[in-house]
Amino acid sequence: LYNDRWFSQEIPEHLLKAFSFVRNTTNVDDVFLSSKEVCFSLNAFTGRKCVAFRWAHLANPYIKIWQRDRDAAVMLYGKDDKLREEFFKKYNVKYLYLDTNWIYTEYYDYKKVVPSDPFIVFPYKEDLFILDKAKVPYFITNFWLDPAVRNDKIRVFSIAMIYPDYYSIDHPWDLSLDKHLSPVFSSSSQRGKAAVYSIK
Repeated sequence: LYNDRWFSQEIPEHLLKAFSFVRNTTNVDDVFLSSKEVCFSLNAFTGRKCVAFRWAHLANPYIKIWQRDRDAAVMLYGKDDKLREEFFKKYNVKYLYLDTNWIYTEYYDYKKVVPSDPFIVFPYKEDLFILDKAKVPYFITNFWLDPAVRNDKIRVFSIAMIYPDYYSIDHPWDLSLDKHLSPVFSSSSQRGKAAVYSIK
């Protein structure tokens, strides 16, 4: 694995411990909440489900994938607690998973200048209404849908790109989410931190 072309570095100890915890203490059908790329790796190493993930890896073409991004953004970055709780129930969310690379999986720099793979939503009126109701920060732009394929030969689309007000590296979500979180696991190494919170 360490010599694979897509993974040239050894997996950090804190992530190995986190993945082991998730595999050994949660159910395979439990649903997690995190950034899309963090969920992408969590699913790869544990098989656990996530609210939102990379669009290019969607197996069901009938799912309105942008609405999953919308709803994850409302739960993580919004301020409407009633709507947040509705989405917790809608997706049966059990846990929030933190990897301190979270912010950099959405934007390549802390100042949010260059997008990596943030939540994106097609700007239909009904979807923007929900983002506005929850006070989720976003801006309208033309951009690519797949973070791995970006060049002048690939079509761009009009999207609402979520632009979070990050609190900190190890607390990227909105502070109003905290009352719903109960810490159940944490591990740190020189290369970062991972944590799991149950949703209450």
